[in-house]
Amino acid sequence: MRIPPFPRWDRAAIAALILLMAGQSIALVHKERQPPPFLITSLGAASTSFVTTGMSLDGLQTVEREGATDVIRASRETGHATVLMAFSETCAHAQEVSARWAEWMSVRASDSRLRLVPVSGDAPEDAARFASAAGWAVPPTSLRITDLQSREVQVINRTPWVFLLDARGQVVYEGHGAELERLDQAIEAHLTETGGGTPGGAIAQSPANFELGG
Repeated sequence: MRIPPFPRWDRAAIAALILLMAGQSIALVHKERQPPPFLITSLGAASTSFVTTGMSLDGLQTVEREGATDVIRASRETGHATVLMAFSETCAHAQEVSARWAEWMSVRASDSRLRLVPVSGDAPEDAARFASAAGWAVPPTSLRITDLQSREVQVINRTPWVFLLDARGQVVYEGHGAELERLDQAIEAHLTETGGGTPGGAIAQSPANFELGG
């Protein structure tokens, strides 16, 4: 028995349905291949809020390899400015600038007017491995993430990103981590305005000397 062909409009509808299903499958595969928001796996989707100029970042919570927690305090007594450098080992852009950061840190780490604090939402051992491979002169600090709306999440919501904090811990500059020239300009302008003086001897740049706690 000969089966009559589909009417032309049925064939067009079937073809359109096939194309629609194929498009949905491609979109699903693309979505599944996207890396999850760097950092958050157990807390759900990452916050979409970011750090802005004038915001206080004094007292950011940190976590160490052994699970001990602490905080990063602003340097009120010494008047040092602080540079937070946010990164993630899974961020392709952070990987691209890691060598430039290493060169920049090797110069700025000896500037007694500044404290350099590379920060990450990665596990302490992962952040340390990334920094070591990149040859950074300053060891990283992992932020303790307990709340998607916390300042710690806001700091690492964009990477690579840099923040210049005054002696009170307030953000006076924030920008892309690839634009180190602009960061240098912001540092010099801020230190000139606040009487930061000229570069002097080196100060310890390890997490243990970042005025943690207290």
